[in-house]
Amino acid sequence: MRRSTSLWLLAAAGWLAYTLALTGQLMGVYWFDGKPLGPAQALRLSAAGMLPWIPVSVALYALVERFPLERGRWQRSLPVLAAAVAVVVLLRAAYVGLLDPLLHYWYPETPDLTELLLGSARHSAPLCCAVIGIVHAPVYAERARRQRERIGELEAGLTHARLDALAAQLNPHFLFNALNSIAELIHYDADAAEHALLSLSALLRRSLSNSTRQEVRLAEEVALLRHYLSIEQIRLGRRLQLDWRIDADCLDFFVPALLLQPLVENAIVHGITPRRRPGRVQIGAAAEGQQLALSVVSDGVAGPANTVDNGFGIGLANTRARLRCLYGDAWRLSMQTDSAGRTDVRVCIPQRTVPSQAQAGAA
Repeated sequence: MRRSTSLWLLAAAGWLAYTLALTGQLMGVYWFDGKPLGPAQALRLSAAGMLPWIPVSVALYALVERFPLERGRWQRSLPVLAAAVAVVVLLRAAYVGLLDPLLHYWYPETPDLTELLLGSARHSAPLCCAVIGIVHAPVYAERARRQRERIGELEAGLTHARLDALAAQLNPHFLFNALNSIAELIHYDADAAEHALLSLSALLRRSLSNSTRQEVRLAEEVALLRHYLSIEQIRLGRRLQLDWRIDADCLDFFVPALLLQPLVENAIVHGITPRRRPGRVQIGAAAEGQQLALSVVSDGVAGPANTVDNGFGIGLANTRARLRCLYGDAWRLSMQTDSAGRTDVRVCIPQRTVPSQAQAGAA
């Protein structure tokens, strides 16, 4: 509401200033023609001609917000704005046709409809195009402000996500279990112990590198996840069974950095670890229309009963906040548990083969 009021006040101030300038010009023209015009009458005529542009300018601003002339969108926006100019020309011709018989401001004698339309096209169309060009400036300024806010939210969200992921990976209980499993392997399977140490090293290195990147290729995210799961498989043994369903065509799509690891860890901690018998975790990625669908399906409940945020845990709530910053409203995150006790966490995001503008701006 405050922004709308400011817009109307700004448009009114601009056109009032133009009306006052036109009043002085109109008095001078009439004076040179030998027909002196009083200030009050000149002001009434100028106001009748210019003040209707106040609502027109506000309407054009709203239209430019939705259909700006910018790279990648001008083919769709240009016909819409051209149609808006045509509508303004028609409305202006009707307005002049109705008021001119009373004011005798625009014509000595009110002409027919064709002449009114031609006159409106000569005078109103250029002015309308000028208004459209001018209102692009505040539209772009507002977009830049929103972009800066989104970048700030993304940077804060990524920092919290990295800290949450590293805390889960590096907490003493996790390290104790991983190192204890490696110590036991050394006595009877040196190759497996070496593999576990290399996986732990790679996991730490990948987690700490590229810390400023908001999005990574799905292939990179899957590689990080494989290092994490190789250590978890050493710790849990046959109790953890993995089912990878990652479509190769999706590996080049960009996803939020450190998106899958917390989801899989949540499934393991709350779904697999409490079980005595083997449990399966299925990690999937597939294209669904124009969206990339990521899923983590696990045996057992994937979160504690006292979760927050309408059934989502704190980690999932942070994930939702990051997705909102990156994709606006073009994403979905859901968690469902079926009658067999299998929990399915799904994330749907737009398909992108390049990082988002927010990431580019942050870089």
